Amino acid sequence: MMQTRLSALVLLLGIALGCSPRDSVSGAESFKSLLEDSDRYASVQDYERAADYAIRALDAARGPEKAEALTHLARLDLMTWRDGQAWEHICEAERIARSSSSDSLLCAALIQKGRLCSYSGITEESARDDEALGYFNDALAIASARGYVPEEIDIYYNLSQVCVNRNRFRDPIDEDIYRQAGEYLEKGRALALEHGLNDLYVKALPYQIRYLRQGGKTEDGIECCKENLEHCGEQDYLMRSQILNQLVMMYAARGLVEEAADAHQQYTIAVQSYLKQRSDTLLQDMETRYESRLKQTRIDGLKILVVMLSIMLLLLALAALQFVIYNRRLLVASHNKDKLIRFISKDFTSSSFHQEVASKLPDFSSMDDAQIRQRCSELFGDSAQLSQEVADYIVTLVRERDEAGSHFGLTPRELEIVRLSGEGLSALRIADRLNISVYTVNKHKQNIYAKMNVRNNAGMLKAASEAGII
Repeated sequence: MMQTRLSALVLLLGIALGCSPRDSVSGAESFKSLLEDSDRYASVQDYERAADYAIRALDAARGPEKAEALTHLARLDLMTWRDGQAWEHICEAERIARSSSSDSLLCAALIQKGRLCSYSGITEESARDDEALGYFNDALAIASARGYVPEEIDIYYNLSQVCVNRNRFRDPIDEDIYRQAGEYLEKGRALALEHGLNDLYVKALPYQIRYLRQGGKTEDGIECCKENLEHCGEQDYLMRSQILNQLVMMYAARGLVEEAADAHQQYTIAVQSYLKQRSDTLLQDMETRYESRLKQTRIDGLKILVVMLSIMLLLLALAALQFVIYNRRLLVASHNKDKLIRFISKDFTSSSFHQEVASKLPDFSSMDDAQIRQRCSELFGDSAQLSQEVADYIVTLVRERDEAGSHFGLTPRELEIVRLSGEGLSALRIADRLNISVYTVNKHKQNIYAKMNVRNNAGMLKAASEAGII
């Protein structure tokens, strides 16, 4: 029983100390937080670390969330030219989305599939523009039916990009395809303006730059680049560098050398600022990781200390419990020993004891210690050890009873009558046993009652038992 309780206490202690605050964070919160960290690193083009966080988010995801994490991971794979791996991830995301009947996740997966096909065409033979159009159109059907406006706008922009890609290997370009690219672009921008989605409206500008540049509309392209720079955030050095690079090429195409040189200088500054921004972000992340690990190390140290102290307290409690149980057992054993001694002594000193023993031990009360030991030696023969132990018991009890009798001032005869009464003998039988009259026995009892301050035989026996006489 005690071992079971100990095991339960240790188990509960381990569970209590093993739980930390971060364990209490829900899986959804952890999943979202990891995806946000992944996006943060992707924004500074640290795609490897972004992918690490995306993989951790995938591990933390539950059910349909895995499709979202896989789609996110596929997008990062594309940024690092791992098309095969991206395709596996996005196909798995599509399977999960379809099995869970989630249109939003399915739409996101199809969009990512379309992007993958759109980006894969390095040569005309490897182009998968028609396949990309199919995925984007399927996604557009879902987004239009479900009212997924942001996704619908994004799909229009990507459809425009696919049309631009279809013209990249044509010289001259196909005007119908080029016009269709412009129509998709305008549909997306109009939808963004209609719903007040300014961020998505600005997102169309890079697509528009590529569209204008392909059509040879460098003047419009330059104006679009300038508009892009106005809407671009002051700290978004990556986007600014990309726009300025396009602007340099468009100025050069128009023969505007000074403007191209000035734009190139701004481009160089933007690139340097971006590299510094990225290094600062990585340095800050290293500091955050260091502080987090240092804090966790301290917490782990405190946990170990608490565990050790708890175990010590538990061991002390168990030791105290063992001590109490041991003392209790000693008390019980001592009490049982006393009862045994009294029982043995009662048997050996009783006049009703077996005749053979009684002939050798007629009356312990009238013997001294040496006589008792001599009689025990005669009784037990060669068993000297047993003779010694029994003699010790009897001597102790006889003396104890004599002392108890003397406490009440009882004479040897009165003490003998008390003991015979304790055996349940009546006054008549006591008289026969002692060869005296019944009157004498009753007279002795009256004296005993007075000395023991009791009124009757029952009171006498109770007092005698408490005093250890019987």
